[in-house]
This record gives sequence, structure tokens and C-alpha cells, in this order.
Amino acid sequence: MNVVIDTTVYDAEPAGIGGYVRQLLKAYRERFPEDAVTVLSRSGIDWPGARVLPVLRRGAGAIERLAVEQLTLPRLLRGLPYDVAHFADYRCPLRTPARAIITIHDLAMFRYPETLTARQRWLKQTFTRASVRRASHIIVPSASTKNDLLEWLGVPPAAITVVPHDVSSPEPQSLSVRAAHPRPYFLFVGTLEPRKNLVRVVQALRLLYDRVPDTDADLVVVGRPGWLYGEIFQEVERLHLGSRVLFLGYVSDEDRLAWYRGAIGFCFPTLYEGFGLPILEAMAAGCPVITANRGAAAEVAEGAALLVDPTDVDAICQALQQVLADMDLRERLQRSGMERAALYTWGRTAQETRDVYERVLAGG
Repeated sequence: MNVVIDTTVYDAEPAGIGGYVRQLLKAYRERFPEDAVTVLSRSGIDWPGARVLPVLRRGAGAIERLAVEQLTLPRLLRGLPYDVAHFADYRCPLRTPARAIITIHDLAMFRYPETLTARQRWLKQTFTRASVRRASHIIVPSASTKNDLLEWLGVPPAAITVVPHDVSSPEPQSLSVRAAHPRPYFLFVGTLEPRKNLVRVVQALRLLYDRVPDTDADLVVVGRPGWLYGEIFQEVERLHLGSRVLFLGYVSDEDRLAWYRGAIGFCFPTLYEGFGLPILEAMAAGCPVITANRGAAAEVAEGAALLVDPTDVDAICQALQQVLADMDLRERLQRSGMERAALYTWGRTAQETRDVYERVLAGG
């Protein structure tokens, strides 16, 4: 099979979707070496085992990427021999090539429009609506996202396939590596943006300190600033937590694993996720998980995490206090989390993605 995959979402310091693209392609090349894969890429990025066509400069912003996608890629694809073209970040060229498949990771732009800037909201809503009408098939990572597509955009159920993501299993020798931090800490991993709900995590931490004054646990935050993140830093300052909340920014995969391994628990009461990859990352690393009791977060964490109402600061605080005080609970969450994470593999993701390619190629 001749496959074209658009990887232009992947840049230096990739966030969740960029990581998905990288891991999917790696697993696909390992599982299906007989397929000819052409990668539409940013310049200077290596994609082993694939033919690479640089179509976008490294470091290009969202508007430049959109222009390349809508103006350059349709012309390019008309000259390529391919069976299917996979666009991995919620949209495809509006002059849609034949047999185009898109992955839609979430519908935050419709369910939580207030968590985006006005420009982001318009772009994402406009191009998502247009893309789902033009694509031959849609891949989503969770039943929650599929239900959102049915509800918000009226996509026929037969046009959607759920293909869960995975997390790369840590190497055995890496499991003993822990991050160096002078005090115990809770961990948060994610792009700094409103729907990740970090403001309430900070408020819950303040409440924990007020209730248990001798608490020595800090909060470590891993992730790049995204958008509308100013309130997070303002709340840290307002609550006098500057010495107790550590913002690391982007860290490498290896360093992130070390921070998971060293944490008392992973606190991720997100308002909305399409999948929730950090939840699986934490579980695979043996880190007890606190997450939201709704949507894809609850779906992914099923039976293996402490679930809380993400809008209830008191509930988040109580979960922090439980994990901090109860060693038996932490050990149960560690065991169940690692068992849960083991159910997901990138090999399965690659196989089910190729199954979609075959159905589209066959006209299904």
C-alpha cells in the first residue's frame, strides 16, 4: 500500500498530537515494512523508513502551516501515486484529495470554545466542519470523541472509527530513574491552557496547605505555555505559592518519565480530553493517577485512577490529601494503573489505523 501521512503538526518539542504522529509512524513502519510511506514533513526532521517530502519550514507558525496545507498540499498530492492520505490533526485540505482520512483528537473547539482564543476558535470550528464533510473517513481516539462528533457535527456513525492511542512502555532500566527534587511532589503534565484546569489544581493545593499546614509536598508542572495561560501564573502569585509550584516547561521523554517515577501522584483533573495520553504515561510509569470523572479521561482511566469532579476544588483537594496520606491507596493505584496501561500498545494502534486505510481503499 502507498500511504501519505501529513506530519507537519510535529515540530521541535512536540506536544500530545505531535507525539501521537511520531509514535504511530514508528509503529506503522515496524509492523508494515512492505508499505511505501511518504511523509509530508517540516524541514530537518528525520522519519526513519519513510520517504520524506519537506513541505514546511521548522518553527513555522499555525497560519503558515495552514497556508501550506490548503494551498501547497493539494497540488503536491495530485502528482503523487498514493492509495490513502492521512491528515493527523483534525483537518485536511478543503480541495480534498481522494481517499483522505483525518484524525480528530477532540472537539474542544465546540464543547469548550471559551478555552480558545477568538482566532483559534474560528479556525478550528471552520476547518473541522469543512473537513469532516470532505474526508473519506475519520479516526478518533476514544468513544467520547466519537459521541461528540455525532452530537455536534452530525457525522454518520459509519464514517468514524475509534482507534485508541498508546503510551510507549518505559525501558526496564529506566524504571529506577527518578527526578531530583528536594521535597515530595505531585505532578501535572500538559500544555498550559484553560481546559487542562491547572488553576483549580493550584487552588486545591492552597486548600491542602491550609488544612494540613505541615504538608511538605510541592506541585511540579511539565508542559509548554499554550494560550490563555496568564491566569495560572496570576493564581500562583495570588495564593503565595511561588516557592511551592515549579514550572519546568517542555522536558524530554526521558526526563518526563523520571518526573513521573518520582511523584507521589499525578494530578490531572482536566475539563475535557479527546483521549488523555498523560494519564496512560503516568500509569505506565507506576505513578498513581487523579483525574476527571467524565469524558475520555474517565474512559481511559477506567477502574485504575482516583476520579474527581474537575469543577470542584474541594474534591481535588480531598484526592490530593488521600493520595498523600494513604500508602495502601497509592500502591493499589500503581498496580491497577500499570495493568490498565498494558492494555494499550502502539502496535495495536498501527494495525487498527491500517485497517481503516484498507477499508477506505476498498471504498468502504
